[in-house]
Amino acid sequence: MQNEQTTSKKKKGASKILGFAAYILVCALFGVALGILLDQSGQSDLPFGQYLVSLLINLLLMYLSIFLQFIIHEGGHLLFGLMSGYSFILFRIGSLTLVKTADGLKFKRISLAGTGGQCLMSPPEWNDGNFPYKLYNLGGFLMNLISAVIFFVVFLLDRHTAYLPFFSLCMAALGLAIGLMNGIPMRIGGVDNDGYNVLSLGKDKAARWAFWMQLRASAELALGKGLADMPEEWFDMPEEGWQDNALTASIPVFRENRFMETQEFDKAKELVDMLLDEPNQLAQLYKNMLLCDRMYLELIGECDHAKLDSWNTKEHKQFRLAMKNYLTIMRTEYAWALLKEKDSAKAEKILQAFEKRGPSHPNPGEVESERRLILTAKEKAAQPEA
Repeated sequence: MQNEQTTSKKKKGASKILGFAAYILVCALFGVALGILLDQSGQSDLPFGQYLVSLLINLLLMYLSIFLQFIIHEGGHLLFGLMSGYSFILFRIGSLTLVKTADGLKFKRISLAGTGGQCLMSPPEWNDGNFPYKLYNLGGFLMNLISAVIFFVVFLLDRHTAYLPFFSLCMAALGLAIGLMNGIPMRIGGVDNDGYNVLSLGKDKAARWAFWMQLRASAELALGKGLADMPEEWFDMPEEGWQDNALTASIPVFRENRFMETQEFDKAKELVDMLLDEPNQLAQLYKNMLLCDRMYLELIGECDHAKLDSWNTKEHKQFRLAMKNYLTIMRTEYAWALLKEKDSAKAEKILQAFEKRGPSHPNPGEVESERRLILTAKEKAAQPEA
């Protein structure tokens, strides 16, 4: 076990170094391109003050191109999903979210650390595993590549105007980079990309079921339902092999979330411990969220301070900080402040932030579930200590 942890840490360290090196290389290439284009357009001959303004505008255009390529990517999922018979659930860029609710389309706010956007759609009916999934998954990759070709042609046609060449080059390069990062099958930050998902779905009917179930469950949540309102068989774990695929490994996560909603805490704790202790292909985001649940369960249960401190690592603190506006995190932080730190004032501030965030959350059922868990922690704190 120790060797596995050491190997995992080495891999994470190597990934961070490679990621940082790639970031530096991309910045350097854009810097060189910017310098060449400024010279070709005559901007390098401007007075120093005007030159700085021109440089700043070009840098802003580079950041704008990143934002636009994220929109193009998620728009590709939306377009090809609609073409494949999917229906709209949610479209998110950054934290701004357009979601389909029981009362129509609404703008909400939600953010997931490490994701620039998201497009969720409800798939066609399950037909013994035969439903379209390729175009929906690869739509973002295809649109990024199409846009890259279009903007590269624009770049070739105009190399000397003030800002268009650099903007076109940015759009082409980033379209290619984002497209390939999502289209070439790989795991990025512990998460399977779109290309990897297509491979997994093609090989395994159980993975197709997990994918279908997640999207349908997300659609029901957006309409205000809770996990407990959905068919229980949706969350039945495969008898074997669920650990070998990130999609099938997510089924017990939804099952555990359902236990949390119904407050079957012993079942939830057993499932969390299994998911965190046994080797599996579960995405790191899910593992971090499960640890939040496990911390909450310990807080409202035996409240073993040694266990809680061992889980409260630097890495998990950073994760919770990055996800501080996510309701599950806020619920756990509330319980931590109230039951571990005995700081009712801090807990009250977290509760106020929760209530402020709740109306903008895209899933009303999830808001109510988390609110009930907060109430459970509050009732635990009101009990006299043994």
